[in-house]
Amino acid sequence: MPTFELRGVAKEYGSLRALQPLDLTVEAGERLAVIGPSGAGKSTLLRLLNTSLRPSAGKVIVFGEETSSLPDKRLRAIRSRIGTIYQQYLLVPQVSVFQNVIAGRLGKISLWKATWS
Repeated sequence: MPTFELRGVAKEYGSLRALQPLDLTVEAGERLAVIGPSGAGKSTLLRLLNTSLRPSAGKVIVFGEETSSLPDKRLRAIRSRIGTIYQQYLLVPQVSVFQNVIAGRLGKISLWKATWS
């Protein structure tokens, strides 16, 4: 079973087509590089793969589940298994690296542990 699969996926913002329809399969353990000029749709593609964006057309399948029809709770569970590092790290400069990492895992730890840290 592929980790990620896109079937005819496209993304539009109004009249702007940010991503042309495409098919992509990424197998477990496979490494993939996404390269291209500014405005080519790289960030849009990555956001579709990590489920932070929904496609305008086509299907996004992550860990064997088609994401568009999933309830919010199941979608959050899938998102918790995906790590994304953005160009702008979006870190909180006033706290440690450990605290920044823990903040990204808050959905996986108890309220008590989160409060204590």
